Amino acid sequence: MHFVTGTIGRRKKLHFGNPSLPLQLAGVPPYPMKLNQSVVRKILEKHELSVAQLIQVQAALNSPLMIFKSASVPAARLLLTPIPANEKSIVIAIHPGGKMGQTTVSEVKSIHPRPAQHILLWMENGLLIAADKQKCQPWLEDRSRYNSERYLAMAGRAKPLISEQQSQGKSRGIRL
Repeated sequence: MHFVTGTIGRRKKLHFGNPSLPLQLAGVPPYPMKLNQSVVRKILEKHELSVAQLIQVQAALNSPLMIFKSASVPAARLLLTPIPANEKSIVIAIHPGGKMGQTTVSEVKSIHPRPAQHILLWMENGLLIAADKQKCQPWLEDRSRYNSERYLAMAGRAKPLISEQQSQGKSRGIRL
């Protein structure tokens, strides 16, 4: 946990794992996912997330509730996690295709809390790529109280993300 104390270099990249098959099927290339130390500092200071939340993010990276296209960066993907932060939800922005020496990586460019209104707007703008329909249902029902049927229908049309528990014995869908 040298990144917490700030004793490693600003440009040091932390390995955040490799994308799962569901992430790859949603457009995240199979490159190692890296996170700059400078981004960690921004997460802890500016976005006021805790180290515990950052550790949860790494664990939740391969099992998001929903995956979105970015409206501003064509190849980027936005992953909605189930992790709450001050009545918002934590979103991970991944930009694939960066270079680290000779190695191609997917950079975790940002980890930040977003209000539900932003996520619902992304859905309305057609940016939703994939959804874990079971896990996102309670999230959508809670955050879109008056229009939950509409948003559940949008999630229902997205590519399915299926967790290992859900997919036992099934060969279809995307497995987390």
